[in-house]
Amino acid sequence: MATITNKGAIIQVRVNAQVKKNAQKALKSMGLDISTAVNMLLHQVVITQRMPFEGRTVNGFTREQEQMYLKEAAWAEKHAKRYDSVDELMDSIK
Repeated sequence: MATITNKGAIIQVRVNAQVKKNAQKALKSMGLDISTAVNMLLHQVVITQRMPFEGRTVNGFTREQEQMYLKEAAWAEKHAKRYDSVDELMDSIK
C-alpha cells in the first residue's frame, strides 16, 4: 500500500526481524539507514530496468554457479575413484 505524503510514497515491507537487525547494522557501517538503502535500490531499478545486484545463495554463489557445482559434485559422487585412507590416496599419486 502506498500513501502519498509531502516526501513521497510510503512503502511498508514485512521482513524477518533478524534480517532487519543485521541489515541495519551493515548499513549503519556504510553510513546509511534502511530508508536510504531502499531508495537507492529503487532508483537503480528505475535507471537500469533490472535488479542492481545478482541474487546469491547462502553459499555465496549465483543460482547458476550453485547448480553447476551441485551437478559436478553429483557426478563425482557417482564416478570418482574412492580411497579407504589418506595413505592409499597418497600412494596413488606417487
